[in-house]
Amino acid sequence: FSCDTNFLLQISDVLTLYQNKVLFHSEKEEFMKQIPLLKKYHLSIPPTMNFSYQVFMDKKVKLGYRLEVNDLIKDIYRNLTI
Repeated sequence: FSCDTNFLLQISDVLTLYQNKVLFHSEKEEFMKQIPLLKKYHLSIPPTMNFSYQVFMDKKVKLGYRLEVNDLIKDIYRNLTI
């Protein structure tokens, strides 16, 4: 089973199915906070989301979850200049 989460995040609501069951249904902002759930079911995690998650887990710096790399870079810059 393969799930293109990058594509899913381009739409306003996300419905994630796993083995014919609804795993998660929400707006994309809430979906992007569900990385542990995605990892549990071995679903792919968009790189920008994964990076933000790892920074939070390792450094306790909350960058937010961004889809675009440019937005993520802006968040990093804001956090470094505080």
